[in-house]
Amino acid sequence: DPDRITLYREELEYREVQGRAELRLDGRRMVAAGCWWDPAFGAPERGDGSVVAAVFVDENDRRYLHRIAWLTHDPASPEPEADQLCRQVADFVADLHLPRVVVEQNGLGRFLPGMLRKAMGARKVGCTVVEVASHRAKDRRILDALDPLLAANRLWAHESVWDTPFPSEMREWRPGRRGRDDGLDAVAG
Repeated sequence: DPDRITLYREELEYREVQGRAELRLDGRRMVAAGCWWDPAFGAPERGDGSVVAAVFVDENDRRYLHRIAWLTHDPASPEPEADQLCRQVADFVADLHLPRVVVEQNGLGRFLPGMLRKAMGARKVGCTVVEVASHRAKDRRILDALDPLLAANRLWAHESVWDTPFPSEMREWRPGRRGRDDGLDAVAG
């Protein structure tokens, strides 16, 4: 139920304090960040979505889904699809000052981490790229990640998240059934 998520509109504040990077949201210090990319190819209007999500954690263990993006590529572009997607992820990571991004290895994801590292280097983004193979059932991953946060009122989302397919995916998703879950999967990661 996306109505169990608390919305906020504040943006991240980045600063350096005594030589250390610090991120704040509405005065709250962020102590951890997670970024997960569930890559997919296919035409922008059909097939699985290539989704990247960023979640921050404050000192009170509250989670902030600050941004989620459905990546698209231009099939008419001379730039390869993978390069287009990696460039978008590098921009996403840089804009949010993320220290690492996890790339799900699902066949396609096997060769993307190296390409993403190159894209990060070209943009001069200091971010670690971690490769992960998911072995648990997607439905179980989604439920285990989101249900406890929703039950405890510990999931907040930036208002921009409501301009994406994410709230609709939450409303329409049913475990064990086919349907759109690309955003749910990325956030669960």
